[in-house]
Amino acid sequence: MLHLFFATLLACTGGSDDTGDSAPVDTARPTGPGTLAISVKMDDDMVVDLVEDGESANAMVSGSVFAEADVDPSSGPVDGATSLGDFGLMVDLSNQGGPSAVIYTTEPIEPQIVYILGCMDSDNSGECGDEGDPVTLPPTNKAQVVAEAETPFTMVLGIRRP
Repeated sequence: MLHLFFATLLACTGGSDDTGDSAPVDTARPTGPGTLAISVKMDDDMVVDLVEDGESANAMVSGSVFAEADVDPSSGPVDGATSLGDFGLMVDLSNQGGPSAVIYTTEPIEPQIVYILGCMDSDNSGECGDEGDPVTLPPTNKAQVVAEAETPFTMVLGIRRP
């Protein structure tokens, strides 16, 4: 009976006196760079406000990806910040604010926390981020770049610039 107990205990703990040809288990975690697949959206009420003000939710969206250390969460990129990637293209959010399809996939970035910050030139002035344009807020646009993976992320245009 005691022998049966020890045999059961060894089986439960993975212990064995078999030194066969089993391969070692690879417990290494991925460490290489990953990417972000970025889409964009805004609240449908903001779309209505844009139209009422004679502006458009079908406009140029521009943005940049910054390392966490290069962004002040209350005010945006710090002086001297260098982006990890930039994008700009026409996006149509006029149908209830999105989210859009993927508008930009970053180049490979080392695993880290990043901010995706940008704006929409809703008045088509050629100046993205001027008065009345939808812009991002840092706290709602923070993402984790996952090692060796493409991670979807939706950039939120959360407020109109006063």
